[in-house]
Amino acid sequence: MKIHSASISKPTSLIISILTTAALIAQEPGTRNPQFTSDAILLPDPRGILEPDWIDERQRTQLATKEQFETFIDFRFKDGFTRSGINWVNRVVDDAGYSYKAVHYDHGNGMAVNDVDGDGHLDIYFVNQIGSNALFKNNGDGTFEDMTSVAGLALNDRVSVSASFADVDNDGLSDLFVTSVRSGNKLFKNVGNWEFKDITQES
Repeated sequence: MKIHSASISKPTSLIISILTTAALIAQEPGTRNPQFTSDAILLPDPRGILEPDWIDERQRTQLATKEQFETFIDFRFKDGFTRSGINWVNRVVDDAGYSYKAVHYDHGNGMAVNDVDGDGHLDIYFVNQIGSNALFKNNGDGTFEDMTSVAGLALNDRVSVSASFADVDNDGLSDLFVTSVRSGNKLFKNVGNWEFKDITQES
């Protein structure tokens, strides 16, 4: 069938363009290719995302201008992941894992940071697409303790998106709101001692 561009409306032209682009993307290496098994190791794409060759030069360029700024910038970060005790792993749905996508599965994953127990240290709640979310207590010395089971905040029955802490009942304790895909959002009341109560229905 021969299609004349003059006879195609703008909405129709847009739909054809989207379908054509989708077909081309589907043929790219690494996208839904049956040769990839569940234990296959896929390299990050685009290349150089882990060790970009420009980062050292960028650091030297930025440090050369530091005297121009009045704000305090004389600090450095040290990788403390190994000793932190945080063993949580972000797992994504299958569609997000075949190859790099700028926006995968319509969303990435968020996290929430708050002083849950009022000890002056910021604790962390991670959300996952597959498997358990996780709440980690900040011990104040660069290490963290997994409090997920105590808190009852795993939510491993849904694809979570993000979360936010807020004191919804003004009792001085930070409560937690968690969003998810298709399975419904959840609101948890902080009842103290690292325990949370699901108050979604009554809210």
